[in-house]
Amino acid sequence: MKRRIIVLVAMGLVLAIIAGAIIVLFSSKKQLDAGEFSLANYQWEIETFPSDKNVGRVDDANVAVEKAKELWLDKFSMVNGQPYNPVNGRKIEVSYDSENDCWLINGTLPSNTKGSVPCALIQKDGKVLAIWMG
Repeated sequence: MKRRIIVLVAMGLVLAIIAGAIIVLFSSKKQLDAGEFSLANYQWEIETFPSDKNVGRVDDANVAVEKAKELWLDKFSMVNGQPYNPVNGRKIEVSYDSENDCWLINGTLPSNTKGSVPCALIQKDGKVLAIWMG
């Protein structure tokens, strides 16, 4: 009887460890690849579409995309009095300027489509330099 209980407890522990490993493996977010850009090329956007917001520290591309989506929904959720989702399932690109510790996050359009996409410049310390549709 004691032996059976020990075997059942051991099997339960093994199953719990395997289940935990599977959950961790499949629930972890894939780290996005960040391209490179030069902040110097975006001075017009910073001057034309400035922001005084701070979204908190942005240490990686996934956080940059998450913060940009929040900014876009806040700023662009209504267009001409109608509800609008600026992200709308589109692919989002992210680039990093390591010289200035700044992220450039922008939406994309399907091929052969004209229009504008949401863009944001966010420094690593969370300061939002600009938000615009480009």
